[in-house]
Amino acid sequence: MLAFYLTAVILAALIAEVMFNRRTVWSRAAGLIYFNVGMWYLADFLYNDPRTFFERFSEEQINIAFAQVCGFLISFRLLVEFVTRYVVLGATHLRTAPGTSREERGRQETGLFWMLASAWAVLTVAGWYRSGGDFWNVFLPPLAGEPVYFWGRGAIGQGADFLVSAGEYCHLAVCGMLGVLAVTAVRPNVRALAAATFVIGLPQFLFQNARHRMLAVLIPAVLAYLLVGRVSVLRKALIAGVSFILLSSWFLFTLDARSGHRSWTEVNALDYASGEATGKHYGLEMMSELCYVGQLMDSGRYTPGLFEDYFAEAVAFIPRSFWPDKPYIVIDYSIARGFYDAKTDFVTTNITPGMIGQGVINCGPIFGPIVAAFLTAVWAGFLSRLCPSEPGRSGPPYSCSAWR
Repeated sequence: MLAFYLTAVILAALIAEVMFNRRTVWSRAAGLIYFNVGMWYLADFLYNDPRTFFERFSEEQINIAFAQVCGFLISFRLLVEFVTRYVVLGATHLRTAPGTSREERGRQETGLFWMLASAWAVLTVAGWYRSGGDFWNVFLPPLAGEPVYFWGRGAIGQGADFLVSAGEYCHLAVCGMLGVLAVTAVRPNVRALAAATFVIGLPQFLFQNARHRMLAVLIPAVLAYLLVGRVSVLRKALIAGVSFILLSSWFLFTLDARSGHRSWTEVNALDYASGEATGKHYGLEMMSELCYVGQLMDSGRYTPGLFEDYFAEAVAFIPRSFWPDKPYIVIDYSIARGFYDAKTDFVTTNITPGMIGQGVINCGPIFGPIVAAFLTAVWAGFLSRLCPSEPGRSGPPYSCSAWR
């Protein structure tokens, strides 16, 4: 447990630094990364019971995993400011460009809304057609005769399946952006229209038993409110707390329905909100996977491939119909984890090793966390470009006067 406490102390120190330097342009993005690391690794260790970790892994493997988390955090902090300087330098502030008037921004947001609404309408009609033309399948899937996901396809794409995948990603992105616009638009009528369109399109993802789709649509709006909303910290904290309770309750709700324990009409949401339900979240297991990576390497069942999985993810956008031998993402790791069926010659489940574990399976136990920290720092740099500046003021390039 000493390694756990050491990691917690380092994380707490980094969060305190972010709070102290909250006006720097990279601080909010770094804070989000620290929050994710705390939830995915430290909270995972506590939530899934430390005793289960010591039953499955040796103490040395657990200590090494926490050392890798520490290495990631320290490397990220050393890299994020340097990387952000070069990512942000000369970047146009995406929320309100320096010198942009409120009226001009309102016109831009109105045009953006109609563009998003048009794309949403086209994608919804296409999805409605693919799902058999059931009206309720669009607006309230539980009432549909046979609920069908708009963009369902086989596990391995073939033929024109890449168009289906593109449709799904576009639909998720459009709905997520409508949620952001509903929170950040300066014109009340644009906020109302964006919110209405967002709410109409939400049930298609809310009732599909896939938590990652719900997060992809809901989280951008929540983060936009927390990051750029000009309201008190107390109000933001209240909204964040309520959002967490609602999401947690709905996820348990979804797990019950997905497992077949209850149907959508039988689940009592109040049970989950009040904590009376006995369900438990699954999927918060990045720390577990990081320990599994070390265990598999120690046993010789898995050998890191230099940037192999990063390469597979980089070329994932290329349709398999154009490149039949395109590499599969984390296929070797999933096989090593035991999710391979020899009878069917098929991997039953793709297992993600997590943010830090992905670096380890690509670049080894020492350099892997550093590579993962660099890629995360690049991502934080792009997030920092969303730092809002006040109309008519450019401000210093590496501080954010609007975030007070």
